[in-house]
Amino acid sequence: KIAIIEDVVTAGTAVRESIALLTPLGVTVNALFVSVDRCEKGNTDKSALRELHEELNIGVYSIVTSRDILESLPDGGAHKSALAEYLSTYAASS
Repeated sequence: KIAIIEDVVTAGTAVRESIALLTPLGVTVNALFVSVDRCEKGNTDKSALRELHEELNIGVYSIVTSRDILESLPDGGAHKSALAEYLSTYAASS
């Protein structure tokens, strides 16, 4: 039994591929820890992390999300407007 630790999750593809490689070896993944959840849609309108949680029935935990980062940036900055635009384009509603 293991936990996967990821730096960033976008669509969840790398996590799914890792689990597909580990499962035939008898490894059970119980949890996923992510430094940054980019809040992107997965294969549906749900967030990739929500999909992973529901699909794999594992605990999924993130330290920070793109929305958290957006809230912490000062108003009027180029980084804040770029991140806001990114989220409006790619982020899941839940």
